[in-house]
Amino acid sequence: MKTFLRYIWWGLLAGTAISCSKDPEFETTDVGPVMEKIALDERASMGDIITYEFRLSDPLPLSTLEAELYFDNDLVASRSLRVKTNGTYRDTLSVPFYKEIPDGRATLLVTGRNIRFGETRQSYKVEVVRPDFDHLTFVMEEAEYRMERIAEYEYAVTADFPQKAKGYIETPAFESGRSITFGWDVNQVIAGSTTEIPFSQSNAGEYTISFNTKTFAASPFTKLLFNGEEMTMVDNDNYAVVTMLTQGLEYELSGIPDFLTWDVDCDFFERKDDSRPELLTFLPMSGQYKVTANFKHNYLKIEAMKSATELAVLNGDGSGAVWAIGGTSVGKPSLRNAFDWKPESGGLCLARVGSTRYQLTLVGGISIDTKSVDFKFFHQKTWGGEFGGGKITSTSDLFVAGETDGNIRLATGKTLTAGNIYRFTLDVTPDASDTKLSTAVLSVEEIEGELPAADIRVNGQAMTQTDLDNYSIDLDLVQGEEILFSGADMFDPVWCNPDFFDDVSQTPRLVPVSGKYRITVNRASQIVDALVLKADGSGLATLSDDGHGAIYYIGYGIGSPAAANEPAWTTEKGICIPEYAPQIYKITAQAGQKGSTVPGQRFRVSEWSGKFFKGRNWDGITPMTLAPGTEEFLWINPNGNNLEINPEITLEEGATYELTVDVTNGNNNPIIIFVKK
Repeated sequence: MKTFLRYIWWGLLAGTAISCSKDPEFETTDVGPVMEKIALDERASMGDIITYEFRLSDPLPLSTLEAELYFDNDLVASRSLRVKTNGTYRDTLSVPFYKEIPDGRATLLVTGRNIRFGETRQSYKVEVVRPDFDHLTFVMEEAEYRMERIAEYEYAVTADFPQKAKGYIETPAFESGRSITFGWDVNQVIAGSTTEIPFSQSNAGEYTISFNTKTFAASPFTKLLFNGEEMTMVDNDNYAVVTMLTQGLEYELSGIPDFLTWDVDCDFFERKDDSRPELLTFLPMSGQYKVTANFKHNYLKIEAMKSATELAVLNGDGSGAVWAIGGTSVGKPSLRNAFDWKPESGGLCLARVGSTRYQLTLVGGISIDTKSVDFKFFHQKTWGGEFGGGKITSTSDLFVAGETDGNIRLATGKTLTAGNIYRFTLDVTPDASDTKLSTAVLSVEEIEGELPAADIRVNGQAMTQTDLDNYSIDLDLVQGEEILFSGADMFDPVWCNPDFFDDVSQTPRLVPVSGKYRITVNRASQIVDALVLKADGSGLATLSDDGHGAIYYIGYGIGSPAAANEPAWTTEKGICIPEYAPQIYKITAQAGQKGSTVPGQRFRVSEWSGKFFKGRNWDGITPMTLAPGTEEFLWINPNGNNLEINPEITLEEGATYELTVDVTNGNNNPIIIFVKK
């Protein structure tokens, strides 16, 4: 209250002062400075600059020298230079590069001003021409290609390109040193951008990329036809068309030569003849649908539509659409495309197979996780109407619907079989007593199947496939032993965990002490990793009372295979650190930004907060002691005793560091050593 009264008091004083003072008078003049042209470009190229130089003099202090460029009566560029004293001033003005504009005479208006708003204006004509370069350069991330001039303003290059040849185009530099770039913006090429243009052909190989610097016409872009109607390019990866589809009729998708290798949502379309994979029979009830060809995942997606621009929603009579939205446990065409709880990008449209029945088919280990499931059915592909607690029941012995939230989860003690098919059917028939849509009944059919396995071997023994991308094998290994990866489908790994494998360019050798290890391979990410197991193979190793086994980091700051994969305070995600030497545990990693997804950048450059544990549990290893020199990088926060980065430093991004936990003095006396390699 005192503060409020004080503001009122000062406001009254200010009002009194204003009312008693005389309105200020601004002195102006109609006379501008004397302005003499010293030099001015009479000819300029679009995309380059106009250079001008003027001598200004005035008995009053000067203010600005301004240049304005007009195409006809349209102002297209301006530049204001701050000036104060009499003298000669030189500056430049950029000439925009527009498409379709012909050569012509532009108007350059130059204005000199003094501090009393006196102005002197002079107008000049400048010939502006569209440059016709002898070549352009097509810049991709991995290479650059010279585009030769084949006609006026027309350029092209023919080479072996991938199916998607994304890059931007750049002109040679003018004498001023400036050059023009052409990039992508909302389905068109624009000047001044380096956003990659998504050139694409129906398949990889030799083809021609062309560009016109006058019309901005560019090619090629994949042309897809669905039942004779051209699909529209939505973004770099997606082409779509909204159309009416009739149950039982056959439709043709043309323009994708390798379409047989694509995933087609089996709830909506059936391929009856592999020799004609482009022919698809529509399965659900007739209606308006959006068909999307996704080149990122080689997937044909179908979604029910309310209109040409609106996705369908569930209506009160049970018609319309039902959507499945959930975590990373479900995704089509595979779990690689799971979008967590992001409805707009990850919502899955169920197929309407009856007037009030909807179907969703998933495959264990491919499109649904076999061990952990958590998703929900919604009335629309956004937050809002949903089948929450009390609104859905399950007749399945594998899946339950949460009583409080309606989420679909695995029943207690249940897991799914990798490769088996799980067909969810949701019946949303309105309650006969009040004809309102109030509850839904879920049934699930399990059909035997098998995963498409690859033959990957370690030391001659076949790895076991755990889901679509992941393989594992448990082996007894000796420190220093060579580990040979082989098999028809083996690859060159992007990253091997250096805590376990010493060299991936040659035959890798085991780094930690002899013992039993679980080696894992992910074919999608091309990452080779490992975990330490108990001697009998019954589970993950823990730190024994005599200081042997494995330890785990839980918290923030360290992740694996990248910083983005940090466990946070989730015990089952603890980072396994192997025993490098008896009672000594070591992790070697590069530093990366928070959230880095670069394999090997496992240490955050800052903001650590975590502890070491004897297992993936809360049995901690404390109190920690920092070895001499380590305090330069790390400190132990007395508020919680967590290990953190020294708040006065930031690790060097891309540099390699080594973290060692030494328990030779006992598990309750760990010494932490941290050095830059």
